[in-house]
Amino acid sequence: TALLAVSGVWGVRTHTVRPQLDAIKVGGMWQRG
Repeated sequence: TALLAVSGVWGVRTHTVRPQLDAIKVGGMWQRG
């Protein structure tokens, strides 16, 4: 899910929201440098 979000996908279903949200935030920060 996090890899998809960083790639620009916005419509992903997940059942573990909190861990996925944290991973998306980290991925976004990593991508920005």
